[in-house]
Amino acid sequence: MPLLKQILTLITILTSCYAMASNQELDEQISEAANYFSGEISGDIDVLLPTKLDREKLDYSLASLDAVSAWLFELRAINIDSQTEGVADSIIWSGAYVGEVIKRCTKEPYSWKQYEDYMATQNESLRTVIPYTFGTQFILSSKTGAMTLPINKVIRFLEEGPENDLRFYAAAECKSDR
Repeated sequence: MPLLKQILTLITILTSCYAMASNQELDEQISEAANYFSGEISGDIDVLLPTKLDREKLDYSLASLDAVSAWLFELRAINIDSQTEGVADSIIWSGAYVGEVIKRCTKEPYSWKQYEDYMATQNESLRTVIPYTFGTQFILSSKTGAMTLPINKVIRFLEEGPENDLRFYAAAECKSDR
């Protein structure tokens, strides 16, 4: 299956049933989405405002998240609505990139899990605190059960502003002793 088709399949299934994939498959697909965002791979479609995204700086370092934040700031400047279907792919790709940066900087291995798979191992009350939404459908979790929500953080940046700084967020996740 061509890589772009795999990425488009990932986007399509974000809001539908993707319960069949193993965590390893999900990790691989989300990693590919991050690679697509960073420009390591390309296809027929691109992120919103691609000329405003400085892909030369996207090297999976914490510092590279400044370029992602700057791009999100540009999206906010033109009043992008994070709740629209046309924005979904850019949110997923950028959130995947943020999550992959976190995976690379943490000492403990993290992997992507679907919301239901993660919640099945947690206390039921956590669903009240973290309900299923577009931004929580994929959770980055460690073996100890610690978790974070990079895709949701991208949405919060778009909706609430730069106080949801991605570099600060990821640096805190990387330093956390979970």
